[in-house]
Amino acid sequence: MTISGNPPKWKIVENTVAAIERSLNLVSGTKVIPNASVPERVSDVLRQVDVYLEIPTGPRMLRIGVEVRDKAVPLDLPEVEQLIAKLKKLDLDFGCIVSRAGFTNTASEEANRNGIELRTIAEVEEPDWWRASEMKLDLRQIELVHLQVNFQPEELPLVKDMSGGTKVSELLMTLDNGESGALIAFALAEGVEALNRSELAHLKDQDIFTATIDLRSYHGGSLKCPRGPLPLPQSLYVSYRLHHRTESVKLAAYEGSEGVNAFTGISTAWGKQITVVARLESNGSRTLTFTTDDPHPSKTSVSQRTQKAEPTD
Repeated sequence: MTISGNPPKWKIVENTVAAIERSLNLVSGTKVIPNASVPERVSDVLRQVDVYLEIPTGPRMLRIGVEVRDKAVPLDLPEVEQLIAKLKKLDLDFGCIVSRAGFTNTASEEANRNGIELRTIAEVEEPDWWRASEMKLDLRQIELVHLQVNFQPEELPLVKDMSGGTKVSELLMTLDNGESGALIAFALAEGVEALNRSELAHLKDQDIFTATIDLRSYHGGSLKCPRGPLPLPQSLYVSYRLHHRTESVKLAAYEGSEGVNAFTGISTAWGKQITVVARLESNGSRTLTFTTDDPHPSKTSVSQRTQKAEPTD
């Protein structure tokens, strides 16, 4: 996947805030969803929220909405009042507003009176401890070119009868540990693992390489087609094409509250916004979190509390 151009600045800031929220909220099961649609409490009308969080807290799920504003001047009272009114209408437990330039005093006082958290994320030219201005990426991806499934000779009549007209993409494989998935996905994972072999270190972009995957050791595994179960193949013979690119991603630095810094940039080759979040610990050390986001995240609709969130077009 590639992207033709960088997203707008405000979207980069929103994605950076989402990455920071992921690094700060480490409770197992936490969801951080950029560009979410959250229903109003009374009308169920969906309203867009820049970043939405679900955090498990014992028997219930805490729901938080974050609005992000990328403006060069502090947010004033009228705009903060509008955001407060919006957040308080939504089916949320807490609301938060993040501003790149901070807030006026009257806006801060109004937010505090209404229980809305305020944060500032400021873009800085030269962070005081990390001077990195770009990140070097070495991207190695593989493409499946050919997949041949090899069965025992005595199994071929049954295989032909059961799998007639079946595409390889429809075959499902279950391993002896119970894990299951598409046979193609298993073959791709094996190809990625094969890239670590020293004899393949010479490969260049667009080079073809092959691998024979012996399945005889997967006792208890099985294969399935739409018509039913098949014998586990003896082996797979696979051809792959390597896609190898190097890229320098320019990083912008942002400074948040409570010792949080974020360094973010867009990889055009990977099609991702890459963000490194640095969190200052109480002992003076820093914890680094690496995260990637879709630069243009699709809208996700948040359902009522008794239902799960599902992505929408």
